[in-house]
Amino acid sequence: MKHLLFFLTALLFISFSAFAQSNYQPGYYISLKGDTVRGSVDYREWSTNPESINFKGAGNNAATQRLLPASVRSICIKNIDYYQSYSGNVSADVLGNTNGRDTSFTTKSIFLKSIINGDKLNLYEYRDADKTRYFIAANGQEITELIYRSYQLNDQSIDERTYRKQLSIIAANNNKLNSEVNNHIQRTEYNADALTRLVKEINTNNISLSANINTGRKSAYFFAGTGVNIIMFRTDGGVTTAGAPNKTSVLPVITGGLNVYPNPHTRQLALRVETGVGIGRYSAAYTSKVSPYNDAVFNFTQVNFFLAPQILYNVYNQNNFKFFIGAGLQASLINYTNKAFRNADGSPSTLSYQPFGLFIKTATASLFKAGILIRNKIELNAGYLTESDICKDPYYRITATGVQIGINYHFE
Repeated sequence: MKHLLFFLTALLFISFSAFAQSNYQPGYYISLKGDTVRGSVDYREWSTNPESINFKGAGNNAATQRLLPASVRSICIKNIDYYQSYSGNVSADVLGNTNGRDTSFTTKSIFLKSIINGDKLNLYEYRDADKTRYFIAANGQEITELIYRSYQLNDQSIDERTYRKQLSIIAANNNKLNSEVNNHIQRTEYNADALTRLVKEINTNNISLSANINTGRKSAYFFAGTGVNIIMFRTDGGVTTAGAPNKTSVLPVITGGLNVYPNPHTRQLALRVETGVGIGRYSAAYTSKVSPYNDAVFNFTQVNFFLAPQILYNVYNQNNFKFFIGAGLQASLINYTNKAFRNADGSPSTLSYQPFGLFIKTATASLFKAGILIRNKIELNAGYLTESDICKDPYYRITATGVQIGINYHFE
């Protein structure tokens, strides 16, 4: 439980840092007069559309400007995103409303995220704390919201898909409303993927997101690597009193896994699932400090199969170089081989029972990690694993902490 609490705390802390961290990327904004102002845009890990966006003009000493929807026409973060300013009606109902049909609107200025531009239709997304809405602009006309309502009325759930009627009218106005397109409209759900497919069908020419957006960056990819598995074994209890020493093992580890970026454009935050196999060895020869004071041998080898979910945060985040920190949990399934607890002359120990039947075969430890990523390909990392039990028996008490130093190759 303590490891789970640690992981959740680390997840909360690193996620908060990701949202709070400045991340200036090349871009520009178009002023209300139509002028293009180039500089750097502070692009965050936004979960909702931003209410304002920070901008720095060209030059090292440029002051930070806070851009509002009412003060600019649009903002472009080069190769990442495009935001269009909009002032007008925005639906105010909540999905799943239990108080019946709500047709209320509010009037406000907001940033719409551009999804697709075309010769006939442009599609936008607006996400706030209440719900996600989609907006459309047809043939250079004003932007309007595609309406979808979901509510409870007389103990019935009602989905009001007005957006399908709106899209049918737009398709008809563009001479696109044949039976195939109409069937497509009537099946279209209210989400970005479905609406994008339909808009592409109505348009003759489409530009994903905008002319300045590169959609080729993957949000997930695999990696594999190898490294050194350093395990510090610590003895306690009766076996320590008898003279069994602490030992450090340095042996190889093989790893692989998957990185997932919630935002593939910024790549500030990564969710990682790592698996692998590592080896550790405890080997001690000592003279017993208690009766019968004989020379003893205590050996075993761990083969550790592990799974480690992690959250990583790029403290320094540039295209060709990243420095990251992270935390997670490592759950292990352990097999023990080369087991020996005997006298040095080969005769069996005179103790009443052996330790190996008491060894723990599953373990969980908290994981801290830091590293660098070079050119999005080569990762060098170091990780620390908190103490976990090997044996809890009062006489044969043994624990282990770990350090892993590795190199990974990212298949991007």
